[in-house]
Amino acid sequence: MKPWLSVTINYDNIGRDQLLGHDLNAGQIDVNFNDVRFLNLYSYKEKNSKYSNFYDFEKFPKLISLDLSLTNITDFIDVSKCKELRRLNVDYCRSLSSWEGITNLAEHLEVLCIDHAKKLSVSKELYTLKKLKILKLCSIQPIENLDFLKHFPNLEKFIFVNTNILSGDLTPIIEHPNITSVGFLNKQHYNKKDEQVDRLLEQKRRGLLNVSE
Repeated sequence: MKPWLSVTINYDNIGRDQLLGHDLNAGQIDVNFNDVRFLNLYSYKEKNSKYSNFYDFEKFPKLISLDLSLTNITDFIDVSKCKELRRLNVDYCRSLSSWEGITNLAEHLEVLCIDHAKKLSVSKELYTLKKLKILKLCSIQPIENLDFLKHFPNLEKFIFVNTNILSGDLTPIIEHPNITSVGFLNKQHYNKKDEQVDRLLEQKRRGLLNVSE
């Protein structure tokens, strides 16, 4: 299995020369940019901020996985320079409100995880990520409906814990040809409970459920 193809990564299986994890509150560090493939940063400040505290991501030519926690980014312009990125995880990003820059990652990105971004709404820029296999949109702005899932033909896992689907219709999850795993919290207006969805997806995995193409 590809080491980046997961919501969370098991770093025990990654060579130490390929991995960099750092709390930027402690300041920058000198690294061998060419070797780093997995980068985990705490408290990253975006480049156009007067508090900018990290190198340009363009310096990491082999980067395939990036985690940003407690970051002040407002968009994806900084990370758009990571042309080979396969996985992007951003959490506790209270200022994130725009998808600008995300389309530059469409060629390779397979995993996108967004958590605790209350200002962020689903928009057409997201739809360009046709190669996504895992999509996590937790604690973002309410989503009108799940019709947008059709824009991700390769999607296998969709997680939307603490993100409200206003229509309440979870049928697009079942009808999607490849989604076989889901994570969400039950709500009174949803037309299916989590146990029912899990049961239907299990039938899909076993080839016992016909779905729309």
